Amino acid sequence: MKQTRRAFTLIELLVVIAIIAVLIALLLPAVQQAREAARRSTCKNSLKQIGLALHNYHETFSTLPPGWVDSNQFAWSAHILPQMDQASLYGKMNFNQSWTIDTTNPQTILAIYRCPSDVGLSAVRGTTLNGIPTTNAGRSNYPGVSGSLLLGSSMDPTSVNGGTFAVNSKHNFRDFSDGLTNAILVGERRSSGGPTAGVNANPGLDTIWIGVIGVIGAGSQTGQALVIGDCNSGNVLNYKGIAASLTQNTCFGSQHTGGAQFLLGDGSVRFLSENVDAMTYMRLSTINDGVVIGDF
Repeated sequence: MKQTRRAFTLIELLVVIAIIAVLIALLLPAVQQAREAARRSTCKNSLKQIGLALHNYHETFSTLPPGWVDSNQFAWSAHILPQMDQASLYGKMNFNQSWTIDTTNPQTILAIYRCPSDVGLSAVRGTTLNGIPTTNAGRSNYPGVSGSLLLGSSMDPTSVNGGTFAVNSKHNFRDFSDGLTNAILVGERRSSGGPTAGVNANPGLDTIWIGVIGVIGAGSQTGQALVIGDCNSGNVLNYKGIAASLTQNTCFGSQHTGGAQFLLGDGSVRFLSENVDAMTYMRLSTINDGVVIGDF
């Protein structure tokens, strides 16, 4: 008896394809969320490593590193390289001159200073228009916190605009009268332009690990914002618009949905919502304002 083999009809094939397409559509967001969760966890671990390095530096020198040194423009993030297992790179740097004279070391890309969720280019290069040296510099996603304002009444390191880092600053943990759990030391900042960020630095919206710029950098937001930032009500967390003024060029933010991660003085890392109360956000950026901070 002859047997006939029944094949799929066109309708059945289309139904199968449609089902597979629906399953893929349901699966892709879950995969993307899982990947972002992993990237966010890596970012958190990097901030924890930075916190551990800062604590080890403090244990060695009884002070936190300066935001930057006025004589050579090297930043806090360069001073803790030995505590970040980068003693070899640290040993190649000449702290007797400005880092901008060096044409090799600043270009080093350090994965520990990069958030994997930020796919902007790994290097920053300045232009004569913005005054940043044309030497390439490794990008960072982790500027230090200067307080509620980047520029205060003076460059006096004893004021530090209420925060941890400024020129020649040397804060001891004893200075944190608000408590180490109530002060943020380092926060996230995404690359300017997000995933399509160009190599030319956008003053105040890009971060590098090596230091501030020379010439105009020592006394301007343009240079300072390359290594530190501020927290205030006019400079909101995760600001995404086109900066209307320099007050919005020094903010913290990330490519993570809904906020950014911050390193606290006790070494812990907290995710702050972009909807965090403005006053709470400002007070977290200071170390000794004497104001009690509630839950955040």
